[in-house]
Amino acid sequence: MSRVMRMSFPRAFMLAACLLLACSAYAQKGNPFALFAGTWNGNGLIDVANGASEKIRCRGPFNLVDIGNLQGIKMELKCAGDSYKFELQSEVRMDNGVVTGVWTELSRGLSGRVTGKIENEQLSAVVESDTFTATLLLVSKGEQQQITIASPGSELKLVRIGLLRSGARAPAQANSQ
Repeated sequence: MSRVMRMSFPRAFMLAACLLLACSAYAQKGNPFALFAGTWNGNGLIDVANGASEKIRCRGPFNLVDIGNLQGIKMELKCAGDSYKFELQSEVRMDNGVVTGVWTELSRGLSGRVTGKIENEQLSAVVESDTFTATLLLVSKGEQQQITIASPGSELKLVRIGLLRSGARAPAQANSQ
């Protein structure tokens, strides 16, 4: 092996390692939805306009997708209780720091727009149609997510859901006395 090749190999290796790390960091930075991806299950509470509250059970996949040349996420969330259910689907993307996309609530035939932002492991957005407006807050904490949907003045006033990534262990519960 020539002296030039012996001298170049360590440099080439270091260059390749730096490029790999830079590409990995770019991929993580370039896909702001990665922390929300997974298959999720959990429980929640829904408050409806008549003042009643109901426990709900929720599940659904949140899958990373490519939308044109932008990275995004397709979210499906099915929730049901004894007398209330909803089935949300959305597909959103980030472009120049702004989250935009569409949503559909299948059981009621509603659909509309999503606009928001991601900061500090939180997706905050407004979901709206011609007849419905709500705020959405999705907070990622590793293997857990918290979802809050608030729509004062509508049938669905407030929804609070705690989700656990499928396959993850539930956090230890403190003893309450």
